Order: sequence, then C-alpha cells, then structure tokens
Amino acid sequence: VHELGGLLTAYPATTFLVGEYTEEQVSTLPEFAVADGIVLLTRHRSGDRDERYLRVLKLRGSGFQEGRHALEIGRNGLRIYPRLVSPERPPDYRVSESRTSVGIPLLDEMLDGGLLEGSATLLTGPTGCGKTTAGLQFSLVAPQRSLYVTFQEHPNQLRYALRKLQNEHGSHDDPRLVYYPPVELHIDRIIGDIFRTIGENGVDRLVIDAVGDLATAAPSAQRFHDYMYSLILHLSVRGVTTLLILETEGPTPLGPTTEAARISQMVDNILNVVVDRSAKPQSHLQIVKTRSSVHDPRPRQFHIEDSGLTFLDPY
Repeated sequence: VHELGGLLTAYPATTFLVGEYTEEQVSTLPEFAVADGIVLLTRHRSGDRDERYLRVLKLRGSGFQEGRHALEIGRNGLRIYPRLVSPERPPDYRVSESRTSVGIPLLDEMLDGGLLEGSATLLTGPTGCGKTTAGLQFSLVAPQRSLYVTFQEHPNQLRYALRKLQNEHGSHDDPRLVYYPPVELHIDRIIGDIFRTIGENGVDRLVIDAVGDLATAAPSAQRFHDYMYSLILHLSVRGVTTLLILETEGPTPLGPTTEAARISQMVDNILNVVVDRSAKPQSHLQIVKTRSSVHDPRPRQFHIEDSGLTFLDPY
C-alpha cells in the first residue's frame, strides 16, 4: 500500500480508491494513513427504514464540514444533502425596515403595518382554527414569489381552498406548492429542497405547514432545535419572510414541552389562536410577541369565511 501511494504521487493523477470497510478499520489499516482524503458512506436503521449518510473523515490540508450528511441513491446517481449548520461567526446582514402584508388587513393594522421583511413568524393554534387559511392568505399577497410547504394537506386540497380565496379577492396566480407525505420524512432533504427552490425561483415568502411534522423528521429534540435555529437564520439572511405554522393543544401552547417553546425565542413574531369550545365556539387571535416592533396585544375574535379570516371588533 505504501509503495502504491508513493507511485501515485509521481503521476499527475487524482486517484479514487474504493473499498468495503468498517469505521473502526479507518484508524488501523495502512491505506487510510497514505490517503489524502477519506469519505465514509454509512447506513443506519431508523424504525422500519434505512437511512444513508456520508461523512468526510479526512481532507489533508483543507477544511471540511464535519458530521453526517444525508445521502440518497437515485436514477441519476448519488444526491447529497449537506447537514444544515449555523456558521461559527454569525453572517452580517441588514435588517429590513420595510414591511409586507400578512394578507389580512386588520391583522396588518395590529402588526403596525404588517411584518418586517425577512422576519420569521410562528402561528400557533389547535386543529381547525384557520391556520392553513391564514397561511394561504399570506402566500396570495405575492403568489409568484411564494412557496407553500405542506405535510398534511394534499396540493389538490390546497388548490381547492385557494380557488375560493382567489374568487373572493380577484387573484388568479398560484403560489408554488410543495407536498411531503407525513411518513418517512427526512429533514435534511426537506430543507435542502426548500433552499434550492428559493434560490431557483426568487422566493421571498415561505409558509411551512406544519412545524410539528419537521420535529418528527428530526432525530432528536436537540437536533430539531439546532435545525430550526439554522433554518431561521439562513432565511433571514436571504431576506425571506417566513410563516411557521404549528398545531397546539389547549389554551397555553407555549408550555415547556412543546415545539413552540423550543423555537419561540428564535422567531421574531408569535401569533396565537385560542378556540373557546363552549356552546357557541369562538376563535380569538392574539399577538404574543413582535421583535423590534409595536403591536396591538388585544385578542381579536374572527370567523372563517370564503374570503378567509374575517376579524371582529376587539373586546
């Protein structure tokens, strides 16, 4: 092996050696000592499926991104999704002072004119309270530049809901819809696809419906926290205004055991919907938090109509 290594250095050739090894053999066998780079392909059992990863163990004289990077084998060969990490030094970017509409006029007023461009907003509430409708209204403000990522509702269902909203508002353009069935989700692939779609289509408005599905795709609660922090930071740097939808239960969704608690400090704004399940059900939306901005903290009652969320006077 040493003779082969010495022989190869005499020729202007880039050599790629392939073999079947275990990770333990990397530190004991001589071929790994003479190699300038070591790339390890692994396969791990996750529930009823296998997940493939790539790891760079060595790259002589160069830096590289450590950790496991998701790997898929398809018709066109290997596809790698680099592990999403936050840079060691936070990137320098300009915080926008411009505002963009939520798509609901009265909610814009409550937000002092709308959301700051490039901000991240968390919309929480129980099932059936209008979160998806609000997300569609948000995406219809600028449909050509909007991306709607959904894990629960099929695109055909969303398009049906969009038709009703568009008929009411006179709009004809659709936002870009991306659907991932909520089984065997891979968070690295999802985030990689989101970034690629944003870059290729000039997207500056993003809806993720819902964050809870991303949490199930993460290998652990801590990794989910790390993914969300890195995701929100990357989107802010790119100037993408993001709406994160999260289904919660009960009147206090920001409790310590929920996904909302793990990401509430990362987002710029938090909107919470509370539903009174009494004899006459009522839904109220309250702005819990807006970073670097004033807001109306009073709960506002609303109804869901063909035109979307319709707010009543505050009580």
